[in-house]
Amino acid sequence: MIGRRTTLAGLAALLALTLAAPAAAITPAISEFSGGLTPDDMPLGIAGGPDGNLWFTDSNSGGAIGRITTAGGITKISSGLAAGSAPFRIALGADGNLWFTDRGTTKAIGRIDTTGKIIEFTSGLNPAAVLAGITPGPDGDVWFADADAAAPALGRVTPSGDIHEFPLPAGSSPQGIATGSDGNLWFTDSGAPDAIGRMTPAGSVQKFTLGLPAGSAPGQITAGADGNVWFVDGGTHAIGRATPAGAITEFSTGLQAGARPVDISGGSDGAVWFTDQGGANPAIGRALPSGAIAEFGSGLNSGSSPSAIASGPDGNLWFTDVGATRAIGRITTQPAVTTVSAIATSGTTAAVLGLVDGHDQRTTFRVEYGTPGGSLSSTGGRSLGTVAGPTRGTAALSKLRPNTTYLARVVGTNDTDSVDGQFLSFKTGPAADRISSMRLRPKLFVAAAHGGPVRAARSSVGALITYAGSQPATTTFTISRATLGRRSGANCVKRTRRNARQRTCTLFVKVGSFKHNDVAGRVRFRLSGRLHNRTLSPGNYRLDAEPQGPGGIGHVVSKHFGVKPPPPKRHHHKKR
Repeated sequence: MIGRRTTLAGLAALLALTLAAPAAAITPAISEFSGGLTPDDMPLGIAGGPDGNLWFTDSNSGGAIGRITTAGGITKISSGLAAGSAPFRIALGADGNLWFTDRGTTKAIGRIDTTGKIIEFTSGLNPAAVLAGITPGPDGDVWFADADAAAPALGRVTPSGDIHEFPLPAGSSPQGIATGSDGNLWFTDSGAPDAIGRMTPAGSVQKFTLGLPAGSAPGQITAGADGNVWFVDGGTHAIGRATPAGAITEFSTGLQAGARPVDISGGSDGAVWFTDQGGANPAIGRALPSGAIAEFGSGLNSGSSPSAIASGPDGNLWFTDVGATRAIGRITTQPAVTTVSAIATSGTTAAVLGLVDGHDQRTTFRVEYGTPGGSLSSTGGRSLGTVAGPTRGTAALSKLRPNTTYLARVVGTNDTDSVDGQFLSFKTGPAADRISSMRLRPKLFVAAAHGGPVRAARSSVGALITYAGSQPATTTFTISRATLGRRSGANCVKRTRRNARQRTCTLFVKVGSFKHNDVAGRVRFRLSGRLHNRTLSPGNYRLDAEPQGPGGIGHVVSKHFGVKPPPPKRHHHKKR
């Protein structure tokens, strides 16, 4: 531990070296894969699969379900789809299968397992259904939106394929659907009026409109890591947020002019990510829980038109691209961690301050330190624990050699990446003064009647104190008197009327203190038994010695002593 009286703020004043830099903004790397796709393909929905791959829907003239590995290898499967099929949105069900909506000639809810076997279900489905979003539900079933103008509904399909639809109020037009943190189904409604809706698994519906501007057209929706649901609004060109209570806020600052957000998904970094087909610069966007938005276009194909987006099993975001070159894209959010360190020293201890931008991911920070040319990893690592970034972590380094140059850095690691901070150089100061071989003789003595707390070494009163100091220092001596206290848990406290019946204990109450300037080596002086111009009264006492030199505050050494009454005065009588 750094000195008992030395706070972190005090250490900052002793800063040996600081690398000052703002927390780095995230710059994702975007890659697109088109091998295996043709210009006739129309990749729309996408979802992470239980097999570590991504699965997507292809609404081309024949229809297909596609699979892409995290390395970019694409396979398409069409066997099992009805004639005229047009798969639209897709989601991973609780049963480990992928479920999708099919808007083709025969309206259906489809299921595909990881072997590629497809089955489509129609029984219980409105024949004129306008199938939209699909999501795993809170009840183990899969839920979907049906925007049929004549019979709008939210539907549920069991793992065995049983379908049941729950009617929505007339005028509704449900689009996206997601399960919220409250265990209900949340959906966007671009009908009359535009709204964000909530349905319980039992089918009870409530709609929220306050906070949606005029001209809204809410589209896809997702659950955010902050406990809210987030949606895209193509009408107002904004990203929206709805709390579990239904409070709606829309954000547009940071969006490009003419933005047209299409789909949205929660990311492993705690933010929500969305696709933007608007303007002359299609982009991938990121919105923090605060509503701060940034958009990125570097890495997208020429003529790109990003569509659906989903979080992949590899921790990256994946999207479909229906632009000039049909493709599946990957968004890698690296570097995931950036670290900036500062080192403050006090004698032979140091505090490493790690300013960490973890991009809202939970990040583990470790300090590595050692002497130049020595081992800096296996034996020098010190853990800062796991905390959520961006944050400031602190680690204390002790048992360092005095007057020695060291190197130290902060290493940050999370699920997406690991980044090593820059090595910083710092030099320790002299070691703190140490008191050794302290003696107080005699332990019971008569206090002096005159003078200060320190007397000449030779005296008939007081006690002789001797000790060895490691270097020149000023030592503070504190005298406390033993009194009768009362137990309060593990503590001994002053006696009061309320605790008078508690067990007794010895409580030392500070009487006062004085300082003594020491030289290196043997120190010898006499404690007079006087303090603050008064003589210590008879009783039991404790003397605490705390040295402080160029290397900071040393360890406290304590000795007990007693003061006895002075001998009675002798009366001399004259002889007659």
